[in-house]
Amino acid sequence: MKDELLTPIEVARWIRSTPRALSTARCLRRDTPKWIKIGRKVLYRSSDVRDWLDRHAVQPRADQSLNKEARDGD
Repeated sequence: MKDELLTPIEVARWIRSTPRALSTARCLRRDTPKWIKIGRKVLYRSSDVRDWLDRHAVQPRADQSLNKEARDGD
C-alpha cells in the first residue's frame, strides 16, 4: 500500500478526533502518531498512523473473556 502523507484534518477524521486535539497533543508532547514538519506544515505518514493505532489496540486477556462468558451464562 502506498505510504501517503496526510494532513491533520485527514488524520483527525481517521481516528475520530479533531485537528485541535492533535495539535494540542503535539505541543504537549503527548502520545501521538509521528509527524513531519515542513516549514509550518504538519503531515503524517499513513504507515505511522497505522502503527500508532496498532500500538493502542487492546487485546482482552483470556481470563477476562472467560469471566464474561460465565456472567453471560448466569
